[in-house]
Amino acid sequence: MQLTDAIPNFVVIGAAKAGTTSLHGWLSQHPQVFVPAQKELHFFAEPWLRENCRGPGDERKLQHLAADWHDYLAHYRDAGGYTAIGDVSPSYFSWWPSRDAIRQRLGEPRILLLLRDPVGKAFSQYTHLLRDGREKLSFWEGLQAEPDRIARGYGAIWRYLGGASYAEPTERFLATCA
Repeated sequence: MQLTDAIPNFVVIGAAKAGTTSLHGWLSQHPQVFVPAQKELHFFAEPWLRENCRGPGDERKLQHLAADWHDYLAHYRDAGGYTAIGDVSPSYFSWWPSRDAIRQRLGEPRILLLLRDPVGKAFSQYTHLLRDGREKLSFWEGLQAEPDRIARGYGAIWRYLGGASYAEPTERFLATCA
């Protein structure tokens, strides 16, 4: 049984630290737009996140994850009557199979892709982790540690260089969702 007939007709994806939090806030203020109060449901990236949240503090991302379709739909039960209904989860950009899952469940929603200058984005990720007390290395050391962190399943926020490589994930989304 479906909780609601209202499902997202647009999905905001994008690189971490590229403005999705600000966009979510602005969208939530518009009278014809519904976005869940909780940003980053991560439903379509759930398998990837479960395997890639092993860095210090990464497990917090799993606490509010919409782990199944019923849970995901529960976030949209008040969305009836809105012109635009959205899901703002930048993790979908990091895990390319999410594009197929989005189409399978939502049909052909509009995809809004947010990107940022890759150097500024990488350093913003670093200062975010530093501010939270999670990063213990210098920026240079963090860059050098990235391959090991990826191998150990650290989350996307730790991928300073990898997260700034936009070409491949952008092409994959455009090929499937454009």
